[in-house]
Amino acid sequence: MEQNLDEPVPRMGPIRLRQMNLPECYKKIKLSKFKFSAPFNVTVEPIQIDSDSDEEKEKIASDLNLPAETKKEIPDKLKEPKIMTQTQATQIRKRHIFDDIKNNNSKTPTPNVKPRASTSNNTTNIEPKIFSTVTSKKYLQSLLSPKEKEILKKINKLNSNCQIILLKLYSEKCDWHNVYQFCKRNNIKEDKNTVDKFQHLHHQCFIDIRNINMNDMDTYDFLQKLNQKKLKEIIKENKVIKCKKYSNQGMIDSIVFSCTNQRTLTGHSYKDTIMKKIKKKIGFDIQLLPSVYEAIKNIYILETLFNNKIQNVKDYINIITTNITLPKVPLEDYPIFASRDNFLTYTKAKTMQKEFENILNTNLIRPQKISAIKDLGEEIYNELITIDFQDAHPNAPYMNIFTDQFTYIDLLTKCYEKIYTTHVLEGKKWLEYLIDHFPNSKKFGHWNYQLIWLYMRHLEEIDLKSATRLLVQVFSSHSDKLSESDKHNLTYLSLILKSNKTLQINEIFFERISEMAPDPINVSAFLQEEFSSETNVTRKMNKETGFTHLEQVALNHYSKAAYSEGRNCQIIISTLFVAYFWDILYSPSKNPTGVFISELQSAPLDLHDQYFYGNRKLEIDKRLKDIQEKWSSKEFIEFGVANFENNCLYKSCFQLLLPYAGLAVDIPDVDVFRELAEIIGGRVLGQIFQRLVQDLSDSITNMPSLLVWNPMDKSWKFIEVKNARAKTPVEKLLWLRYLQSIGAGVEIFNIRNPSKRNDTTVPKFEESSASEEEEEYEEEEN
Repeated sequence: MEQNLDEPVPRMGPIRLRQMNLPECYKKIKLSKFKFSAPFNVTVEPIQIDSDSDEEKEKIASDLNLPAETKKEIPDKLKEPKIMTQTQATQIRKRHIFDDIKNNNSKTPTPNVKPRASTSNNTTNIEPKIFSTVTSKKYLQSLLSPKEKEILKKINKLNSNCQIILLKLYSEKCDWHNVYQFCKRNNIKEDKNTVDKFQHLHHQCFIDIRNINMNDMDTYDFLQKLNQKKLKEIIKENKVIKCKKYSNQGMIDSIVFSCTNQRTLTGHSYKDTIMKKIKKKIGFDIQLLPSVYEAIKNIYILETLFNNKIQNVKDYINIITTNITLPKVPLEDYPIFASRDNFLTYTKAKTMQKEFENILNTNLIRPQKISAIKDLGEEIYNELITIDFQDAHPNAPYMNIFTDQFTYIDLLTKCYEKIYTTHVLEGKKWLEYLIDHFPNSKKFGHWNYQLIWLYMRHLEEIDLKSATRLLVQVFSSHSDKLSESDKHNLTYLSLILKSNKTLQINEIFFERISEMAPDPINVSAFLQEEFSSETNVTRKMNKETGFTHLEQVALNHYSKAAYSEGRNCQIIISTLFVAYFWDILYSPSKNPTGVFISELQSAPLDLHDQYFYGNRKLEIDKRLKDIQEKWSSKEFIEFGVANFENNCLYKSCFQLLLPYAGLAVDIPDVDVFRELAEIIGGRVLGQIFQRLVQDLSDSITNMPSLLVWNPMDKSWKFIEVKNARAKTPVEKLLWLRYLQSIGAGVEIFNIRNPSKRNDTTVPKFEESSASEEEEEYEEEEN
């Protein structure tokens, strides 16, 4: 690029001067004793002149502005230190630049930049762009219609700000939104280019724009639409007096009062002036075009298909707008959908799933929510009974999560759990259908438990005989399909039925059940800690800390009782598990079919599936044996710390690995990791992993609430935190019993709220059921 010969030379230090393109003979100039004071002086030490050319020497003398002397004396004069002023340096620079341009040999010096240290071979730093997975995979694009492909290309040509705006518009209802209110809701910074961005999207046929009709509402109604900042601007610009209160209502009242004044006898009234200002500040309405909304919906489903932790738009935007570190693994082109028709049936199921989530997040009162969920459940049930069930992925059964059938089954179960107390008959119909048609589902035991409970508690005419027959049938004919927790829950129902004196059923039925029932859990075997809270404490999650209110109270209590450190148990165990099984997860000798498909995956697709252990049984068993028996304590600690430092010390990776998203996941640092590995030890941790890998999703979510420890005396224990009135779930009791059996310390921390009624006033089973329902309602209201 040509430089301007007349541009001034700024004050510069030695490094800047070395980068100047000086003549060839000045390359050995040494810069020393640099001073910032005027005039601009540089000491030039003796120079060796390679050329004996008189012409070259004259050029040097001219550049340095030396006195006219004989040519032979020039080298001697150059041996004496000379002072180069800023003007002389400028002349030399101009002369050399001019010669280089003339001879067309200008060269820019290459800066000596050291390359950044490479990251681990198992990780990669990426900067995902919007819809990068769909854009890079032709198979996924083949599932889109020609119109959707065209819209995808147009989206990729937009700048990143406009792309984010489109995503945030898609996350809301496909309806009209005021542009400024939309920006405020979605944390879009308002500047002078805000309107231009939306106008550009309008010209590109992504959104529709409509101007607000000023005749529809009066001044007061329009002012209600403005925020405090814009109201203050109107007051300042129009010099509204008598505004003593700067609350929104006070400013609105002052402006409305001022609009009654007439400034002049002719021309516009003061109200007209105010209304023009309001119109400018209130902006216009925007709406995502329906065709664009449908296209983005299908594209977005394909983009986030392989990571259900970023199916929320906010989480996805967080991923694509920040540098994240995800494991680097070979990707596979696996045909998830046989055709576009299969994909469209799946998108219909995902749309219903989104509708269910929207109902839960609305501000409707509880009866209205239940009614809306019941209607949605009926729609899902009608869709489910029309599906022709086929095994779409016989070689990769964990891929069945990408079918409409799997989505509908999961949704119908969730709908039932919300409405079964008020819409009993509908719930009974749904459960009987699910039990008859999907006996191999993991939820089979749960469905039978719920149906038996309906017979015992919620039908208009309680049918204890039908409940008993179903209970015996499940135990005798389907015992192999029941999990350990299912058997405990069903056994508990059998004890209630047996204690009913009015129920005349042959005792042989209960004897058969008792023969198949598991050993009961003795809750009194666990240490119990009681804490009376002065205020009501709930299970509501604090997304900034990652702890519930109950857990925070427990942490504060144990920090005063010799356990200075405490963390969320799920996060700690997940961190340790990934560190010790990193190579098996991300770089095995051979990956199962279709477990890594997208660069946005943080874990193999079967990680939270029952097939995870079976697909890697040999490698997992060997690692468990190394951890529990083969490695010394030092080898165990160093192996985990090395993996943690080199591969795992990335918050984004762990946050997506956990079975929930959107929380402030507090990943421990290296020192805490080493401390925990040393305190817990390989023998206990190996046995925890052994239970964990059987079904990672269910196991990790049912672990105790907290892990607390004391770094000084190396003491530690697992803490299950709960409300004193609530019943501890069987799944958590099984974990506590297992942890106790392998030598880990366990304790149940009961928090008693002051407003709750005494536990002894209600029978145990009635109390536990009622309290769970009450707490769920309270948390929804909160």
